[in-house]
Amino acid sequence: MELPSAPGQRKRYSVQESTLAPVSPRPGELGRGPLSARGAAGNPMPASLKVECGTDLDMDKVVEISGLSKAYTQGHEQILVLENLDFSISKGEFVSVVGPSGSGKSTFLNIIGLLDDVYSGEVRLFGRRIEDLDESEKAVLRLKNIGFVFQFDSLLPEFTVLENIEMPARVLGGGDAGRGLELLKRFDLEAIAGKFPMEISGGEKQRSAMLRALRNGPALLIADEPTGNLDRHNSGVILDDLRRAAGLGAAVLMVTHNDEAARRADRVLRMSGGKLGDSVP
Repeated sequence: MELPSAPGQRKRYSVQESTLAPVSPRPGELGRGPLSARGAAGNPMPASLKVECGTDLDMDKVVEISGLSKAYTQGHEQILVLENLDFSISKGEFVSVVGPSGSGKSTFLNIIGLLDDVYSGEVRLFGRRIEDLDESEKAVLRLKNIGFVFQFDSLLPEFTVLENIEMPARVLGGGDAGRGLELLKRFDLEAIAGKFPMEISGGEKQRSAMLRALRNGPALLIADEPTGNLDRHNSGVILDDLRRAAGLGAAVLMVTHNDEAARRADRVLRMSGGKLGDSVP
């Protein structure tokens, strides 16, 4: 039976048995076997999916969510992290979700980014119900059509900036350095193309990580606290870059605990206690 909870707090309710369990992103999920021919868990990538993944990308709605809920089991209790959320984002739109740590923001992104598949409700990406996709299909959809930017850049230190940006294309089994150089020029970063991560600033590292996320031309760019490790000036540069990415046609979804950063988006939503509220004034 559900127990009453204070406004803004996550709901807890007793259960006899664990029916939901947390699912963490699988480290190295795309790193097993020949990368150009395998999906998650190292299974051969369906040849037809390489074409089918992009068939719905001309749709205006990139993400459509209805009745999304997520709970974690803790002992004999279930903690409701997300509660009956409805959400959508269109191509070319920059949407931010603001809220304090522990409010469910990252869990929300993990589900949209196909990194968590234990939830209730319906999630559609590019017109496809992700509940109907197997792990290999999700891996390809994620790799080809979703870009990720996190708080830490995670650039590979032994590769140059250009080589780091080209990594997503290499995972797909190809790569034209011209595309990476084009991105560097478009974002006024061509001067650091041949430098190694240790030779550039923190702001340049984060911007390079964003270009890596854009390398495969994703329809959806997910940014999880992308300015959390930067000073105010570099934060502003990154936010400008995210807006430019939206201007190039990507749907940009950012979560942050910073109200000032959130207001740079076209639409701002607040998450509290697992619920997604109205736009922030």
